[in-house]
Amino acid sequence: MLPFSLDKATAIKIPFFTFYFKGTRFQGNGELRWNPKEGLHLEATAESKRQETLIIEGGGGGPVPKRCFRFKIDDYWMAICPNVFFSERDEFLLLSAGTVSKDFQHLIFFSHEFSFDENRKFTNECYFKVNKNSIFPDKLSYEIKVSDEPIQLKESMQGLTLSDESLKLTGFLNDDGHFKIFWKAIEGFYSKQCEWQIPLAVRDALSICLGQTVHLLERTLIRKKRILGEIVKEREVINLGLFSPISYEITFEKELFSRLFKLFVKNDKHAIIVRQLFYRIADAVRTRNSDSWGFLICTALEAFLRTYMNQPFKQNKKEDTWQLEKSLTELRARYFIEQYKNDWRRVFKKVTRTYKELRHREAHPDFTGFIENKASELAFKESKERLEKVAFLCRFYGYVFRAFSGFTNLKPEL
Repeated sequence: MLPFSLDKATAIKIPFFTFYFKGTRFQGNGELRWNPKEGLHLEATAESKRQETLIIEGGGGGPVPKRCFRFKIDDYWMAICPNVFFSERDEFLLLSAGTVSKDFQHLIFFSHEFSFDENRKFTNECYFKVNKNSIFPDKLSYEIKVSDEPIQLKESMQGLTLSDESLKLTGFLNDDGHFKIFWKAIEGFYSKQCEWQIPLAVRDALSICLGQTVHLLERTLIRKKRILGEIVKEREVINLGLFSPISYEITFEKELFSRLFKLFVKNDKHAIIVRQLFYRIADAVRTRNSDSWGFLICTALEAFLRTYMNQPFKQNKKEDTWQLEKSLTELRARYFIEQYKNDWRRVFKKVTRTYKELRHREAHPDFTGFIENKASELAFKESKERLEKVAFLCRFYGYVFRAFSGFTNLKPEL
């Protein structure tokens, strides 16, 4: 549906594009190339023009941000790339040679008016990159028809369905590791801005439930008689493995996905905490450096609790009133005081002890193990113990995710 194919390299001529740089508006023409694994690349010429307010036709009106590139693809499609950064090389090429040679990670498209069937079951779709061996809870089948005559039926595809008073969603896993979702929001439940964020809420909920960094590759929405879409450069999917906050090896927790999705759609403080905690864990795993895991994941606890308590760090120690034990006590009293409160009291004591041990160890490193014998039995034992402590904190974060998404009376099984 969009000008670029999700899985095919494409190059198209751009008859017109414009952007601002240091208060001056530039415009030009050139070629825009798309490669799913490399992203977008613009090769073009540009010249400066007089300053004027830039308005996107059909995009809802209003001025375009000055760090935004605006493209005319053809008579049907327009596109923008917001928040563009200019390096010294970019500045030199532009001002000395009048050329633009620039990479973009993503591009947002919007169309002019078109006609479509308003009674169609789904009006929006999006693609995600997941691991090919991911487990989904539902079995789906679909039928291909030509002139209302069935010509192909594919059965037993792994997928996911969700239907409630606000949304209908169906997704299935392709053989190439793309998870495709069709969805339709019930009119009146979501604002336009919220509808645009729904694929991101799906992405984050899938990431937690699958224990991997799911990536959004494409999203397409139909608003009245216009299409709004985005393509994004493909990135590596990271498996969290031992550090996954949620156990995902046996089954996909559909109820957890539904609750997390609704939490991320709200995008309140609790949603921000859950999202940032998960991606902090992913950042730690991505480093592939065991010495960094403990520091990144244990300091995430402090960041989470400071945000939850609304007590940001202050340089003046007398003004910085945040306390680890007090914050954990308030968290436990709010979410973990029901049937298993005594068990949770022991868990929270272990969380405090684990945090202090990891923080102290990572704040005072040494190279003794490397000098004496990096592979010694003692060094291996210490490394294993540190790994178990990090994994414990990650599992604890998983229970925080459940509590923040609305689960109650949680039984600790850490």
